[in-house]
Amino acid sequence: MRCNRLRRSRIVRYLSGSFRRKLLASFIAISVVPLVLCGFVMITVFRQKLRQENHTEAMEEISQECELLTDQMGEISSSMAVLQGQEIIQRRLSRKISGDAEVNGLLYEKTQEARNFARFDLLDADGVCRYTTGQRQNGESLPAYFGILRMAEEQSESMAVWACRIGSGSMESNAEVRIRCARAVQDENGETVGYLTATVTRENLERLLAASLPSRDGILLVNRWYEEVYATTTVHQLDAASAFHSALFAADGGQELEGFETYARPVGDTGLTLILVKRPLFDAAMEHAMRRLVLLFAAISLSVCALASVKVSQNFTKPILVMNRAMEEVKKGNLAVRISEGRTDELGQLSSSFNAMTERIGQNLQERIENEKRLNEVRIAMMQAQLNPHFLYNTLDSIKWLAKAAGVPEIVQLSSKLAKILRTAISGEPMITLAEEFSLSENYARIQNIRFADKFVFTFSLPASLRERKIPKLILQPIVENACIHGLEESDEGTVEVTAAQDDNCLILTVTDSGSGIPEDMFVRINTHNWEKIRGHLGLSNVDRIVRMHYGDHYGLRAERPVEGGTRIRILLPLVETEGGKQNGSGDTPCTDRG
Repeated sequence: MRCNRLRRSRIVRYLSGSFRRKLLASFIAISVVPLVLCGFVMITVFRQKLRQENHTEAMEEISQECELLTDQMGEISSSMAVLQGQEIIQRRLSRKISGDAEVNGLLYEKTQEARNFARFDLLDADGVCRYTTGQRQNGESLPAYFGILRMAEEQSESMAVWACRIGSGSMESNAEVRIRCARAVQDENGETVGYLTATVTRENLERLLAASLPSRDGILLVNRWYEEVYATTTVHQLDAASAFHSALFAADGGQELEGFETYARPVGDTGLTLILVKRPLFDAAMEHAMRRLVLLFAAISLSVCALASVKVSQNFTKPILVMNRAMEEVKKGNLAVRISEGRTDELGQLSSSFNAMTERIGQNLQERIENEKRLNEVRIAMMQAQLNPHFLYNTLDSIKWLAKAAGVPEIVQLSSKLAKILRTAISGEPMITLAEEFSLSENYARIQNIRFADKFVFTFSLPASLRERKIPKLILQPIVENACIHGLEESDEGTVEVTAAQDDNCLILTVTDSGSGIPEDMFVRINTHNWEKIRGHLGLSNVDRIVRMHYGDHYGLRAERPVEGGTRIRILLPLVETEGGKQNGSGDTPCTDRG
């Protein structure tokens, strides 16, 4: 693993050391690599396509061949079932009589459909042939105590099938026997008086199975032990039956039939299996040839990429070196350096951009120096301006003590409440607790009550669970002030209700007045947050902007018209952290508009 990392690191350093090598690697990445990948993908797709077509063709062939053989075996079974029940056959076989014309005629008539595929024989109980449809001599025999006749007697209700690799016994003609079928003939007492046999030779199987088979394919017929019963010449030379037999019974998995695809189907209930041995359309030799062709194209493409990288790098190297030297001058602080703009291509544009950049950098440097001078002047002015609020606060404090000494409590209250509001306004903290904000608004309410001789009734409702919530300072007092100045300005009396509530992840501050209601244009401005070209109502616009700047466009002011009259302004805020730790609903999910 470590050696691989070191090798990759060396390759990276080697490529990084030269623009020409980087260019060559890029050309290879965009031409040679896709060519090789596409070539091998094409080979894979082509192979899969041909394999699928070969599989479909093979399934059709094996189905057709299996159907032919199954039909012929069915014809043999049907003929034997008809002949078994003929009384004249039972009588002649029980008496061991040969050469009866009526029996011969019956044998030929009932086996007419199957005689092209098999030779039929009638044997007596001793296995001696008495009648036949073939070219042979009567009197030849098969042993009745074992083999096919023994099987036929044991399964007297059905046809017995014996498949062998080579012909055996005295009943053979010149053609080799491949399949024998037999059925016992019994009299009315259930005693076996003879046998019906059907013999299928290699010639019969060749004529049935190999006639319609493509020349490149082969057929293998095996018995229940996977011994070869019949095979076409090509498959016989491959000794395919031995390979299948080994694969089935060997403990190590046996051999494989390399270079061929095989498809097997059972032939009814005969115990035979028909195997199609098919040469693939896309073999290893074709695949190797296509791979070599792809690699040849890749080698040609690599050579072209090497030549192209040399030519292109030479075209790029000179202007890049000139630009590199100019950049070194800029690093040293020489902003007056310029590059000749003789080219019209991208490198020429880059040179032009470099010249414009250095010129702009010089201008920005000069502007920055001037801005620093102006900023220092503003800082001095701001420090001087901070003296005025402190002076005003100290003056209010002096007025309070003078009013107290003179016995004027109203002035004492006014100056005291105003001083508290001013102290909060000039404090450096941008966030205060909800309890502090409510206290500030209550101070403002008391000032208005002194001013208007308790003409308005203010109520404040703050749940204990929300007292320590942090909010931007001075966002509630301007809403209360707006309710007094604009909502109740034409009223002789009225109420202002201030509440705080929590709804899921949202903190809702509500100011409701019983005044004359909000104008339509202001109602629309609040709910659409459109504060352009507004005159007056700076408190509302500033509060909405402050909240949305802090928390995003999902928060801010919402205006409503209560059914009972007046105006209701809601401030939607997220629940934020307090000094005591994380609160539930910290504003990760935006508030929705509440009614």
